[in-house]
Amino acid sequence: MGDFRQDGRMNKTPSVADIEAMPFDQARESVANIVASPAFEKFATTHQDGEMPVAVLTELLKRVLGASVKTVRLSREDRDKQIRNGDQEGRNRYDLLQKMIDEGEIIQYREQAISLYEYEGEWYHAAIRRTHAGDELYLKSLRRADRDQLERDRKRGTVIQKRYGAD
Repeated sequence: MGDFRQDGRMNKTPSVADIEAMPFDQARESVANIVASPAFEKFATTHQDGEMPVAVLTELLKRVLGASVKTVRLSREDRDKQIRNGDQEGRNRYDLLQKMIDEGEIIQYREQAISLYEYEGEWYHAAIRRTHAGDELYLKSLRRADRDQLERDRKRGTVIQKRYGAD
């Protein structure tokens, strides 16, 4: 997988293994570039096979989830489920996921981290789950939400991170 740079040479997209080996800030930047790429847009809106990196977890969230990796992936199956469920507004906002992780309110419920974030007056909900072995992380859903959902999730889960500037 790759695309062309302005000078016409091929630009290789880093693999998940490459991203895992990077320091946190570099990994975040690499994944942000992937999420902003035409290749990701095609993956997110079609029935293309495979999976794509979509965000990078902080060390705190890796520990909370018991994960040995930091790269959150979007699988073909989870993307297709979102397409079937009509979660168009959430699917169009994969670019918000890293901001949700970095600045959003994060609530742990069972083995998933649930993050809700208010962005320009709108609420989004993301569910991230690790595999049983803890060696892979997947974005299970990203959709619009509301403050009522946040309150319900606060009651049934544990707040891991408060949203910056929250009451």
